[in-house]
Amino acid sequence: MKHTLPSFLTTMIPMDDYVGTWQDLLYSASQAGMELLFYGFYLHVFISAIHNLLYRCSAAGKSILILASCAMFLVGTVQLALQLVSVGVYIRILQQQMGAGADGYNTLIVLSHIILAFNTLVADSLFTYRCYILWGRRKAVILLPVLLMLSTLALGVAIQFLPALYTIRITQIEFVVVAVTNVLLTVLAASRIWWIRRKGGPESILRQRCNSAFAFILESGVLYCIWSILLVCTISIKPEADSIVFAVVLGSAKQGVNMVPTLSLVLGKDAGAPEPNLTENPGKVGNRAGVDSIGV
Repeated sequence: MKHTLPSFLTTMIPMDDYVGTWQDLLYSASQAGMELLFYGFYLHVFISAIHNLLYRCSAAGKSILILASCAMFLVGTVQLALQLVSVGVYIRILQQQMGAGADGYNTLIVLSHIILAFNTLVADSLFTYRCYILWGRRKAVILLPVLLMLSTLALGVAIQFLPALYTIRITQIEFVVVAVTNVLLTVLAASRIWWIRRKGGPESILRQRCNSAFAFILESGVLYCIWSILLVCTISIKPEADSIVFAVVLGSAKQGVNMVPTLSLVLGKDAGAPEPNLTENPGKVGNRAGVDSIGV
């Protein structure tokens, strides 16, 4: 879909000089608007999660969850700030008739993409940590997810510094790897909770908590995958830089990647803090400590 310039601009400047900048401004503004919307939801969820961790959580390990939550919030805030600044820069470029400000905008785009790669790493690390706790601190279980997470980070950073890699196909691969990572983590966590659930009676508190945790894990994992699939589809259907649909999906995903894991810390009175008394053998865990690590 091609976007037309406002009539007051077409009477002042040549169309050919500004149509590209106007489309990029719409792309950037659409992404910023969606980020602002989701950031508003995320801010509320973050405050609630920190309150739960500080005042309602007494189990060991909550300091790790607090640090991870604060790190995600900081990175998400920086991402939003960069996106808003990029909108201002493009407005300035438009005013200056494609002046030197374009280089400044390109720098902001590179920084934004690199921060998104690290943001994804932090969010997935929180999920991986919970799988690690659920599976009795067995490092072998999380080896493949960690490798996939590091691959996503390396690919996301590399394509910003190596122009030859910055293609639609490589970007699609990056999003697909993110989706595969979250599917794998979802399966690991859900299967572990299902196993713990078998230890509780039909009406036991453990079984009820397992049911809630199992449902949340599936829903959050599906939500992550939906975002990844939408990113792949929208960038494939219209790979041009002015794709407003892709900008909207990307803007929501930037804050959604933080909001979903933080939301789990709001659920349940234990605020998602794991307890240290898990046994090493995942088949012998009969308490609710592993379920608490999910935050339900």
